[in-house]
Amino acid sequence: MKKPITIYAIAAFLLLCLSPAAFAAKGHGAGDGSGPLLLNTVVSTFTYDGVITSAGVPGDGIEISTADGLVTVYGMGPSYYWESLGLDKLESLAIGASVSVTGIVVELNGELRNLATTITVDGITLDLRDPVTTKPLWR
Repeated sequence: MKKPITIYAIAAFLLLCLSPAAFAAKGHGAGDGSGPLLLNTVVSTFTYDGVITSAGVPGDGIEISTADGLVTVYGMGPSYYWESLGLDKLESLAIGASVSVTGIVVELNGELRNLATTITVDGITLDLRDPVTTKPLWR
């Protein structure tokens, strides 16, 4: 009589412990740039010319000093994308570097964000997003 109860107890324990893992998304999206950011409406486009005043923390964007003031631009892409094109991201986006950035303005959680589509540093232009779909080119 004790044996079936033990088996049921173990089965119930395993079911409770393993069920969340079976249904978890594991944090992996499609990987094709179709995440929530791309579902936001493009509000406008921009072109900024200036000097980088802040950069470094991935995801925080770069801050550019322009004739109209400071602006933050996001979406520079991962280092491996820059390296695949023969560029060093950290050296290229160093503080004091002159840049020209074009991109799109999107609304993300009620906040407007500048996303780069191309960046020109030291006379080298790097495409970052598809001009039609706005999907990142590194994905």
